[in-house]
Amino acid sequence: MKQKELLWIDGIGVPVTLESNVQELHRQVFQKDDYQVSPTVKTISDAIIQKTGYGE
Repeated sequence: MKQKELLWIDGIGVPVTLESNVQELHRQVFQKDDYQVSPTVKTISDAIIQKTGYGE
């Protein structure tokens, strides 16, 4: 996971977007470091960023 995909709170990196949250979930639960999110997850993540202005 790239540094810009994390929000650092008290030394803990928290995934910022839905896309990076899903990637981190697959990394931690399924040991899939190279997991690519589906187009649907990407679209929803982009919409959340657009509406909130908060993203990577």
